[in-house]
Amino acid sequence: KFTPQEIMAVDENAIVLADETPSEPQVYERYLNRKKNIIHEFLFLDIALNEKFAVEENLPQMKWEILNEQKKIGEYNCEKAKTTFRGRTFEVWYTPEIPISYGPWKFNGLPGLIIIAKDLEGIYNWELISLKKVPESELNIENILNNKSEFTKILFKDLDKKVINKQIENIKK
Repeated sequence: KFTPQEIMAVDENAIVLADETPSEPQVYERYLNRKKNIIHEFLFLDIALNEKFAVEENLPQMKWEILNEQKKIGEYNCEKAKTTFRGRTFEVWYTPEIPISYGPWKFNGLPGLIIIAKDLEGIYNWELISLKKVPESELNIENILNNKSEFTKILFKDLDKKVINKQIENIKK
């Protein structure tokens, strides 16, 4: 299971998300550059590698099926949708009341912010815990990204190889 996500800032250019993990000292921030449709992720893998990594990738395109279900989640009227992504089927609740086409992890493409996302097997589960609108003058995506020089840029596939190799090394020990 994944911890809840906090949306720290939203404007027409960028969305800033952070996974809240109070029990583990780690960094995990995600920035969506909406002008370029690029996700920037900053990870501190203290358990596996004790290093900081910066990963960048294009926002994936998802094909959604809008389901005929509605419910109120907190203060928002929400609608249900589902998609299959990377071999797994996910159901989400999104709210058209916040017309931002994004959500946790890499979810996007709906006519509103995704509040809850989970896979049908019950392995993955995300839930919005807070939303904070920040004035555009306080959020400059380029400045934020340029001030992350302590993070090593890496491709996801190379990061996965590093983590797997470290786990194999630990098993051998």
